Amino acid sequence: MAEEEEKKAKADAIAARLAEEQLAAQKKKEAEEAERKAEEQQRLQLLEMMKGMGAKARFRAALESGEEEVLENSAAEMLQGAWRAKVAREEMERMKAEKQRRMEEFAVVKVQCAWKAKKARERAQLMREERERKMKEFAVVKVQNAWKRKQARERAQRLREEKQRLLEEGAVLMVQSAWRCRQV
Repeated sequence: MAEEEEKKAKADAIAARLAEEQLAAQKKKEAEEAERKAEEQQRLQLLEMMKGMGAKARFRAALESGEEEVLENSAAEMLQGAWRAKVAREEMERMKAEKQRRMEEFAVVKVQCAWKAKKARERAQLMREERERKMKEFAVVKVQNAWKRKQARERAQRLREEKQRLLEEGAVLMVQSAWRCRQV
């Protein structure tokens, strides 16, 4: 019986040691779980804090804290941001160049319009001057024609009068000659 009691005491001792080991393992597991939860809570707080940061600040914080996923995401965001900025700058340059081209084109059109308007005014002025010259020329021709008609009428009148006078003188001479012939 003593042997049985000894075996029982050994079994109880083994069971107690096993229970202690299990309890110690469970406590260790709980401590590890608590530590893991604390680390996870701390990580979540860090990630929450990083949300408000810009990509570069988040990258630096992730680099210091060793957060691989945040580090990769931040690096990708920085690259995407740099690419978008480059594309935006190129688009802005293209838009500026397009605006400059339109402004230059507008200026060219304005200059052409002003030049054409000036030339049109000059042509209109030349046409007015030509019309005025032709009207003056026409008036001069009319005056000349009137003067020549008047001179021609006066000359014709003088010639008629001269002819009449000559006719009258010729008639007088004929009458005188006839009269003289009869008297002889």
